[in-house]
Amino acid sequence: MNIGRYGEDRACEYLERKPCIIIKRNFYTRIGEIDIIAKEGNNLVFIEVKTRIGLSAGYPYEAITAKKLMTIRRVARIFLQEQKQSFAALRVDVISIVLSHELKVLELQHFENVDL
Repeated sequence: MNIGRYGEDRACEYLERKPCIIIKRNFYTRIGEIDIIAKEGNNLVFIEVKTRIGLSAGYPYEAITAKKLMTIRRVARIFLQEQKQSFAALRVDVISIVLSHELKVLELQHFENVDL
């Protein structure tokens, strides 16, 4: 099982309950990738999902670096160039998911408008 994909699936379920509309998953460019792109109201949200089983390596969100956020922003610009619509606001969020060994979600944290 791909833990990253499993975590992204859980994150999408969470976001759809907010409610958000998932526009794109795994948007790839030569520069990098964005896990989830969602629309919340008239806002466009670029979401990085980090998932871990247990906390032996620390909280998943601790793996987000300033370099990773810069890459997400660069990829977001590429995505926006392809869009025909405008949005009221743009933001980068992080969803951090801790799973049990049985793949039960123990903790899901959503950090909105992340900036290191």
